[in-house]
Amino acid sequence: MAGSPFKHGMSVQQKLPPPEKGKIIDIGIDRIDGERQFLVAWTDAEGNEHTGWYKENEIEIAPEDPAPEPAAS
Repeated sequence: MAGSPFKHGMSVQQKLPPPEKGKIIDIGIDRIDGERQFLVAWTDAEGNEHTGWYKENEIEIAPEDPAPEPAAS
């Protein structure tokens, strides 16, 4: 099995629109087909927390959020 680009704690997002952006909180193997699965946790726009298992082809590495610019003095 080839190495995965996904690691525990990485920011990822669904490939399907609209993407839900969250963090990988667990990694597992599908017992039926042997594919890697990633448990992703995210908070929606209303502040509700969600989790979901995604196969490797259903997620992608999310772009990092830009750091806030320091306030002008």
